[in-house]
Amino acid sequence: MINSIIVIFIELRLIGIVITKIRKELIMNHVLIALIIGVVAGIIDTLPMIIKKMNLYANLSAFTHWVFLGLIIPFVSWNIPSWLKGLVIAEISAIPIVLMIIKDEKKAIIPITVMSAIL
Repeated sequence: MINSIIVIFIELRLIGIVITKIRKELIMNHVLIALIIGVVAGIIDTLPMIIKKMNLYANLSAFTHWVFLGLIIPFVSWNIPSWLKGLVIAEISAIPIVLMIIKDEKKAIIPITVMSAIL
């Protein structure tokens, strides 16, 4: 009787370890997909900036902004449609960027907010 309880306990423990491993792999897959989406969005956003020969730091800032958003947006659990969640988070995260450039480049506000809404 005790032996069968021990065997059941060991089997349950092994099943738990396997489930944990599968769960970690799934999470890593989600992180990888989120990272790829962020990189693609960063490339789409920075390509026009590179063509216009904008400042290297502005390009790096925009690229990293989208890479990090790609990692953040999928893991925020708000009870709204995912497209709306992405839109709200992207626009909110664009506010500090807009505040930094509003004094010197007022024309850049519209492209920043539009790209935030699209991407």
